[in-house]
Amino acid sequence: MKYSIKPVISLRHLSDETLTRQVSGELNTVQWFVADYHLARCWQCRSRKDDLEQAARLVLSYRRARLATFATSNDQFRNEFLAKVAKQSTQRRALGEGIGPSLRLFKSFSMNPVVASLVVVVVAIGLLLMIWSRPLPTVSASEVLDRALTREKQLQSQHKQGVLYQQVSIRSSDRTIHRAIYSDLSGRRRARPVALTEQDSHLQGQLISNGVDWDNPLSAESYRRWRASQRGPVDVVKRTRENELTVETTVEGGVIVKESITVRADDYHPIRRTIETQGRQVYEIAELNYAVLGWSAVNEALFEPLHEVARMRPVLVPLVQRASTLQLQQSEIEARIALHAIGADLG
Repeated sequence: MKYSIKPVISLRHLSDETLTRQVSGELNTVQWFVADYHLARCWQCRSRKDDLEQAARLVLSYRRARLATFATSNDQFRNEFLAKVAKQSTQRRALGEGIGPSLRLFKSFSMNPVVASLVVVVVAIGLLLMIWSRPLPTVSASEVLDRALTREKQLQSQHKQGVLYQQVSIRSSDRTIHRAIYSDLSGRRRARPVALTEQDSHLQGQLISNGVDWDNPLSAESYRRWRASQRGPVDVVKRTRENELTVETTVEGGVIVKESITVRADDYHPIRRTIETQGRQVYEIAELNYAVLGWSAVNEALFEPLHEVARMRPVLVPLVQRASTLQLQQSEIEARIALHAIGADLG
């Protein structure tokens, strides 16, 4: 099936101002295209345009005739006029040596609506690239991590009841797994442990040994704890993609040589984390889905049962009477006799 793209053109006739500006070449590319499209289908507007063009030619012919008559009858005026024309031509020639070719090229493009539209699109893309690649305001790694932690705390305060659902992918050099993580925002219930294969358990142990929280692998808090435990970390904050900020930390003398965490620039929500070890092993943790759900939308079997703490009944402890001096001396004699019986006091 073939489709044709047609511009949306108004059914109203073109105004005299629009027709006059088209005759004089004062319309921009879009206005000229719309007017030309309408003229190709409206004979009334074409007739009015022809009348305006004829009137313009008559006015131009009259002006030329008047100017020629006045110039030939006054030699002084003609000489002054020619001198001004020569002076302006010299100035324009000097200015045109720098920007003349570009202006002529743009003028030639403006005569063709399709080419002019392409030029406008290219210029717009260039401006967007310049805006996107402009340097970010100076921000430190600590500020990015602090804002990410603040965002997590705000989320917990806003949703005190509910379940935080997060789906992540964990990729190493030889394995990729997907995990669905459920967390009780109130902190009262723990998620049931999921049985892992031998390979997944090995990957879990590697990540935990490298400072990754298995239940919250994209936590900014765990990243900050790892960074604080390193000696002389070097941080770099950069924009990796549109609306993304990445904190990259390089260390020396440790098992991990480089680690990074990426957050969204608008709300500082962590979405990606990478770990590179000395053995050139690279781990990448990326968020695939994230949502705050109500308990009605979650299977409670995913969590351990909630047990209420039973109130302890008061226990009556009998009072012990204080022993007398005679009782203490008698107890001491009995203890010494027992020690002598087993030979404990014989050295």
